[in-house]
Amino acid sequence: MTGMAVFDDFNDTVLGHHPDFVVGLASAAAATPAAGPVRMYCPPSYLLHHRLGRGVTHVATTGASPGSSAVKLSYSGTVDPKRLAEACLDARDHGATVFLNCYFDENYPAWPVSEAGLTYVHSLHRPGYFEADVRRRLGGGGRLVDVVGGQAPDALFVVNTPVGERQARRFVAPDRLLRVGWPTATRAEVAASFRRGWTPTDEEPYVLSIGSARSDKGIGVLLTALENGPQLRVLGQQYDGVEERLRSDHPHARVGFESGWISRTRLAEVIGGAAVIVFPYQQEFAGYGGASGALAQAISAGKPVIVSEVLAEQIPDSPACQVVPAADGRALRRAIDDALRHLPELHEAAAGLRAYAEEHHTYEGYVRHVLDRCA
Repeated sequence: MTGMAVFDDFNDTVLGHHPDFVVGLASAAAATPAAGPVRMYCPPSYLLHHRLGRGVTHVATTGASPGSSAVKLSYSGTVDPKRLAEACLDARDHGATVFLNCYFDENYPAWPVSEAGLTYVHSLHRPGYFEADVRRRLGGGGRLVDVVGGQAPDALFVVNTPVGERQARRFVAPDRLLRVGWPTATRAEVAASFRRGWTPTDEEPYVLSIGSARSDKGIGVLLTALENGPQLRVLGQQYDGVEERLRSDHPHARVGFESGWISRTRLAEVIGGAAVIVFPYQQEFAGYGGASGALAQAISAGKPVIVSEVLAEQIPDSPACQVVPAADGRALRRAIDDALRHLPELHEAAAGLRAYAEEHHTYEGYVRHVLDRCA
């Protein structure tokens, strides 16, 4: 039997995908056949809107917030090695053999920890962001490969995208690297989404943007492209003042915000009703090397998507998935208008994405890949 511990003490005004990721993986690990005990170390706030799977023991572990208000700030400066060491010791003492650290790129200064009997697995969500952050700390001295080797000796690193894998290979040996798609749903949730499918209604179709409305995700390009056009809905947590600024900057865009923490039930409802979901991410995002969790959610719900070239490697080859140049607002508008003219055909094509979603974006699949490598 393989016991697993899952760790993420991230604490901020905008939690993003952190709660979904850690709670989903812990619950999937507990449901894995022949799995041993599962312990989850995370802030209690992660469970305000998430149901924890049976067989998971939650241990409250909360980090110090970096205090962001308008932008996402580096979390690496606030991590506490003592908190991490206590979690590792507790995990070992309660039967864990695999310790999954969910965001090495954000808590790497707290390592190394080397409790005997634990195999360490580090999720490297944004390898490019991690590399840049470490180089700032090094100040021109030292080598990144030596930092990684010293802080995570013999650990397995998990990345989620082809570009992230290419970035990580600059400082992680290939035999210590595993690429698995970003997990965003259970197999049961994927099945339910595809069974529901899409049914046209008499209501005006809407374009959907999911998550934080940030410049690196192309919100400015999108709102400019949709001026005097179809209605846009933006769903997700926003930093203070963002909604007001965007409304002021783009008075001719028909945009509606549903801001704040969105439950999985509500998220599924709004995704299910969307005509098309858009991801006009910019080159800045490409530098991070990370996955778009929102894109994984859209694909796992069987929705047609329009992405910029930045995310082209994160979508399957399907008529339901269109690619446009990253900063070309006119091309984005043409793609959206074309999608709205061909919704039945696009949703029929999106119904064929189920096998891809099950293979690349389920919590169960992620846990299986990790445990297979750790066996």
